[in-house]
Amino acid sequence: MLFEEVKLHTARLAEIKHFYRDTLGLKVAADSDTSFTLQIGCTRMIFVHSETEHGPSITLPG
Repeated sequence: MLFEEVKLHTARLAEIKHFYRDTLGLKVAADSDTSFTLQIGCTRMIFVHSETEHGPSITLPG
């Protein structure tokens, strides 16, 4: 099974982007004031700003 998309809601968007981009060296595929997307292999990791933390939502192929 492949995950096409994983969406994570976070109240710490700037910190998370800094970690993935600057610490791990991953390229940000899309960016806005309220979200950013990483493309890791065939999976899109989408981080969305939220006032509170939520669990992930996953889109399964198919």
